[in-house]
Amino acid sequence: MLKNCWYIACPSRKLKNRPVARTLFGRRLVFFRSESGQVSALDDCCPHRNAPLSAGEVADGQLACPYHGWRFDRQGRLVEIPYRAGTPPDCSIHQYDCVEQDGYVWVCPGDKVPEEAPLVFPHLGLHGWTSFRMETLFAANVEACLENFLDCPHATHVHRYWFRTPTAKPVMAQVTMLEDGAVAEYFQEPREKSLVWSLLSPSPHRSPIPWFRRFWAPGRDQDSPIAHFSCQGTRQEKRFSCFSLSQGLWRMFF
Repeated sequence: MLKNCWYIACPSRKLKNRPVARTLFGRRLVFFRSESGQVSALDDCCPHRNAPLSAGEVADGQLACPYHGWRFDRQGRLVEIPYRAGTPPDCSIHQYDCVEQDGYVWVCPGDKVPEEAPLVFPHLGLHGWTSFRMETLFAANVEACLENFLDCPHATHVHRYWFRTPTAKPVMAQVTMLEDGAVAEYFQEPREKSLVWSLLSPSPHRSPIPWFRRFWAPGRDQDSPIAHFSCQGTRQEKRFSCFSLSQGLWRMFF
């Protein structure tokens, strides 16, 4: 099921005049731009001698194999064999659906394309908000990363004094169920001896900063699950994230 989701392959700015290689679910993919600038994703393997097409080049919006120069268009169709005259034989490479959105190239590695576009990053580009992006390489698979992101109590030990300290105080939470997941709002969260919270709200007389967590459940009440994480490899996987802060909070840091 998770294969039929949208995954970030790379930032749009990194896909220029050369192909980019990525691995998702054990599949090696190659990304490139056509002459008109449209993004395309194909299997990273030339059907002639199995050479990686990502080691080739992009010429006139077509992907050229580094071994014998076979050229493929953005649909994966063979359009030219340099050393052979006439029309090339009927040969093609599997193409994957991909789109550009919010400054990223998204791809669906599965056989069933989601009916909906990738989920829009909240507050991105809105007035009064400043967004920043983070690219991180984790020595873990996506399941382990998701479990870590949802595990708040570990911060009192692993990230002690950065976000939380072991105060052993009860925390109230209000959970609102949505069609595609849930939103949890936390109240009376202990923030004593927390460097991050002291920077965000240094005065005890300031209004408390609300703390929300938004959870998406892929496949819940819908046929088109959407994911925000990307995968590369099996032991080490790359994640692309986008965060937004109100401009007032942003100026406190920068």
